[in-house]
Amino acid sequence: MNTRTSRFFITALLCCGLALPITASAGGVTAKQQITKLGMMADGSVRVSAAKPWTNKDNCQNTSYAVLPVKAARFDRIYAMLLLSHAEGAPVTLIVKGCTRVAGKSRPVIKGLYMY
Repeated sequence: MNTRTSRFFITALLCCGLALPITASAGGVTAKQQITKLGMMADGSVRVSAAKPWTNKDNCQNTSYAVLPVKAARFDRIYAMLLLSHAEGAPVTLIVKGCTRVAGKSRPVIKGLYMY
C-alpha cells in the first residue's frame, strides 16, 4: 500500500473512531505479533493466524489461529482493524477470552485488540 493510501485509511479510522484500542473486560492478552493470514469461515466468523501460536489464559486446545465470531460485539470495527493491520503489516495484540470449537478443537475467542 502506498503512503497516500495508508494515510487515507488511517484518517478514515480516526474519523470513525476505530483507531482507539477496543478492549474487553477481563481476559488474556496475547503477545504482539503480525497477522500472517485472515480467513472467513462458512458462518462469517474470521480466523486470524500469526507466525507463532496465540497465547491464551483459557488453555484452548489449539492456538494456531484465534477466532472473531460473527456475533461478537463490535465485529465490524474489530474486523476493520484486523484487515488494516494485515494490509499494513502492523503488529497487533489480541484480547482473548474463552474458547470456541472449530474443526473439533477449541480455539481462542477474540474480544478486542490493540494495533501498533
